[in-house]
Amino acid sequence: MRVNIVCRNPESDRIIPRLAVALSQATGWSINPTPVPFAQINYFWSYLEAVEFLDFKETLTAGWFTHHDTYQRGKAELWAKAAEYVDLRTLSARPYYDNLAQYGDTALVMPPLNTQKFKPDYKRIKPDIPVVGTSGWVYPGGRKGEQLFKRLANSALGKKLHLIASGQGWPVPCKMRSYAELERFYQQLDVYVCTSLVEGVGYGPLEALACGVPVVVPHSVGVFDDLPDMPGIYRYKAGDYAGMVNALQQALDCRVEKDGIVQTIIGFTIDAWVNDHKRAFRELLDPHITAESLPAPTPAIFGVYYVAFGGPSREMAHQAVSSFKEWMPDIPAALVSSEPLGPEDLWIEQPDQDIGGRIAKINIDNLAPKHWQYVLYLDADTEIVANISVLFQFLADGWELVICKNPGKYHIMSQMTRPDNHDETMRTFEVCGENVLQLNGGVFAYRRNERTKRFFELWLSEWNRYGKRDQAALHRALWQQPLKVYVLGNEWNTVTRYDEPEITAGILHYPTTARRWEGRIDGRLDSAEAWAAVK
Repeated sequence: MRVNIVCRNPESDRIIPRLAVALSQATGWSINPTPVPFAQINYFWSYLEAVEFLDFKETLTAGWFTHHDTYQRGKAELWAKAAEYVDLRTLSARPYYDNLAQYGDTALVMPPLNTQKFKPDYKRIKPDIPVVGTSGWVYPGGRKGEQLFKRLANSALGKKLHLIASGQGWPVPCKMRSYAELERFYQQLDVYVCTSLVEGVGYGPLEALACGVPVVVPHSVGVFDDLPDMPGIYRYKAGDYAGMVNALQQALDCRVEKDGIVQTIIGFTIDAWVNDHKRAFRELLDPHITAESLPAPTPAIFGVYYVAFGGPSREMAHQAVSSFKEWMPDIPAALVSSEPLGPEDLWIEQPDQDIGGRIAKINIDNLAPKHWQYVLYLDADTEIVANISVLFQFLADGWELVICKNPGKYHIMSQMTRPDNHDETMRTFEVCGENVLQLNGGVFAYRRNERTKRFFELWLSEWNRYGKRDQAALHRALWQQPLKVYVLGNEWNTVTRYDEPEITAGILHYPTTARRWEGRIDGRLDSAEAWAAVK
């Protein structure tokens, strides 16, 4: 698609021009101070640019709507003019969605966060007097809520704190800092407090979280309601001084590790931001794409889920998680096990219930972090050898389950039968038939919604009938709860017993290397017979 970003001052160090340049660099889209006729879409960055070109009709138009400012005279009227003019309205702050949707097509786009720049200072020594800060430019009208910070500075609590600010106009010691200096400002804080009544994003708290700093944020402002309910984020009603002080006290008492706080902003990536734009612009260019085929307008939160119990599985999982983090460092990896392993970002403690880890695997929708919306499962005996973000892109495009076919001659369900599973396969053939494509459950990704939730409930229920391998149960569950399934070839789940590693697009799968038992198990994998076979 040919998109031109309309931005009058891309060389500026301010946040809006910086984002325009970042989007241009990430997509290859042109950037000019005026709309151009050769583009398919002229994208006004921000909506205020559109007001200067209301007579331009040569192409489709879009505008990024930052914040609906009713505090400065005339701003609300400009917002309405631009919203009525453009063909597509994008925004990052959910509170304005309904206001813009009344004018026509509207899309939420996740704001990006530079986590290479904004990161914790692990060497900082906590001072005797807590350092509490805020940032931004104070404008006429009071939308930054600076009076709340002034009250705090004059309070008994405030006099026990070292209050500082970055920007201009704050009623505490304040210094104008360039973008290059901002991370050092956040890294010296014990708590960041946002007093804003209106925000288009609210980058101060996001950048502070990326630096491992607890934040106090108001409800229904900017993107803050889309942040997960996790330790390190403390909320209050916008404009409520008593609520803000209570939240600040909780934050000061916070004992959360910096790495845990950083997990709250994992989903705010350049890739997600670009994908949100491309998806919205594709729909604008192709009106035949229905809204139903696209995900709900919520920020994309990604994660990968591993299960490892027993020595061989844990050894393979260490390699698997490490390889994933090498290629996908911005996406958190969760490990389900009885004890942590090391390279994972998040350890989910669970008992060792069956020798194959099937219960923990199929229970993924209950165990994976609730704020993850797009979830990837990888067997412990896999290795990532390339970037595999396209699997998440399929989900963002509207598919509910992405999975690969079974390898080699086993790609048809009639080849599912083994000496130890006759009864289960016969039952599966009764439900699904035999001449059906067989799917492999060692690699899959899914998008959370009510249908996928029901699918995983059925999968676990069907597995409990026989308690053996999980693929037959997967098919019976999928037969009962159909999903929008995107089936990939074995380039995306390259089982090395059947396929040459050279064909892989990114995921190598080494079968049985994580297995901790020997011989055939005729009964259930959670039976005494099964546990007796463990090495």
